[in-house]
Amino acid sequence: VPVNYISEETFSSISVYLIPKPELQHKLMTVNMCEMKVIGYPVGIDSAQYDRNRLMFNLCFVCDAKMRTIQYEPIVRKLANYLITLEQETNFILDESKKRQLPKIMSEILHDLNIKRSCSIPINDSTTIYLKVTTVHEAPCEVSDHDVPIFTASRPACTPSQWDLTTQQWDITAMQILPYIDGFRHVAKIAIEADVEVSLVKECIRNMLYYGIVQLIPLFLYSAVYTTTPEIRSLASDIALQKECIAYVARQGRPRPSFRSVFEMYCSFHLSNSVRDICSRTNPHGLGIDER
Repeated sequence: VPVNYISEETFSSISVYLIPKPELQHKLMTVNMCEMKVIGYPVGIDSAQYDRNRLMFNLCFVCDAKMRTIQYEPIVRKLANYLITLEQETNFILDESKKRQLPKIMSEILHDLNIKRSCSIPINDSTTIYLKVTTVHEAPCEVSDHDVPIFTASRPACTPSQWDLTTQQWDITAMQILPYIDGFRHVAKIAIEADVEVSLVKECIRNMLYYGIVQLIPLFLYSAVYTTTPEIRSLASDIALQKECIAYVARQGRPRPSFRSVFEMYCSFHLSNSVRDICSRTNPHGLGIDER
């Protein structure tokens, strides 16, 4: 589907990979050739009812050779398992009258996955094929001892019981380090205070990076030099952003600073001033600003 998308000549040249020997069956296989990438999960079912006592089939996805296709691999495997179940329960492939449904089913899968990235196709009273293309994120960067994780949504340091995700899904390491992720502690310090091996903390933080739960920022140093970008102009005109900014930089337990004080401090950051220089001039603590 569509018909004759792959020529007989091309199919003959790759058929040994699409219907391979038993040792390679029930494994995901990807074949690249002729500017195409063919993803399959070849299946073999043993039974005396079949010719030569074995039925072999492989429902493949064909994509552009340059396309990233890892998101389709679990779908190909799941679809193969649907067909195994249908064949074992109803002879869906052996029975020619039932097998004639396959082109229509494949056309629906092709259309729905391309348009909606999901499909729900009823086959019979007891079986419906559910498929969904999940988003596959890029592999996150390596995490270093000096990296500082911060939640992607603004929140204070929290205990696992306060965390608004289903904490039962988190492993023990994640539960131990969650209270120490505050945007200030670096990875090595989190490991020490949580009493967790630093390599485990790095792996856990990397997993959180993958799912977009945290991001990494540089370690805060008073000797560091920062400068504003042209985006500072949006802060001057966006009232909602100003309120969010004030809430973020306000010191806990103190009256909130004025936006004027915060904006003046931001504008003091340029290449000739360190954080220490700016703090000595503006006295952020006296203004109710947490300079970190």
